Amino acid sequence: MEHGQFIVSQAWFMTSRRAWAACRVRRCQKFAEHQLSLQAVAIFRHVRSLGNTAVAGHAKALGLILTKPRLCAFDLSQVHLQLGLASAGQLRTRPVQVGRRVIFPSPELVPQAMEQYLFALHILMARSDWHVCDKAAWVAYHLVRIHPFADGNGRMSRLLANWVLFCSGVPFTLVIGAGAERSGYLRSLCEGDTLPEEESHRPLGAFLRKALQAAWAEANSFRMSCCIICLQACTLPPIPSSTTCCNSRYHGACLQQWLQTQVGALVSTVPC
Repeated sequence: MEHGQFIVSQAWFMTSRRAWAACRVRRCQKFAEHQLSLQAVAIFRHVRSLGNTAVAGHAKALGLILTKPRLCAFDLSQVHLQLGLASAGQLRTRPVQVGRRVIFPSPELVPQAMEQYLFALHILMARSDWHVCDKAAWVAYHLVRIHPFADGNGRMSRLLANWVLFCSGVPFTLVIGAGAERSGYLRSLCEGDTLPEEESHRPLGAFLRKALQAAWAEANSFRMSCCIICLQACTLPPIPSSTTCCNSRYHGACLQQWLQTQVGALVSTVPC
């Protein structure tokens, strides 16, 4: 191989790797958009009285919380404010309870409970001996049990669970407790109420593990069924497609066009 050809081959290889990485990011982004649309539908079904306001508020809250590398009380109030609820961004001032069994802290104890909660959260996030789903479950479960806001505590807990997953490297948001899975989600919370304090998050953690596994399976299915270049569905003829060595699919025409663009640019810029 001549020196010029070797340089072209080496440069093309590096460009291919960069393009491949960019495709992976784009696939994750597209799958994340799909997950967000599922979240929006789930919110609309369970909060029909708020409709589009709830969906838009949830999207804003999710977008805000995922920009935070570390959370404080002010951050939580700002995220809650995006939900557009009554008394948004403010801690509750009235006692609340669910039925006769679940009693939440009195309003005057909520600020101290939240301070302790955030302190424990930061310690937990630094630990390496906990599974990410157990971390997310602890954060979500204990926020619900404090019930710091007059409304929207469930949504805030699921936003926080997604924040934990995102900080731990999960590249998409997880739809938690929507549709047919809602009964299992609520059951995991109720099971936690019957366990000792240090184990109360475990049922929700098991639920989140299954949900995350299902989401990853869907993400892999999405990868297997879409062209890695144009990100459109790889269907049977009349649009022929092929498979790479890592089982990613591509349209023949897309690959040909991409190669002509990349190699043409490299040949024109690399001296022989």
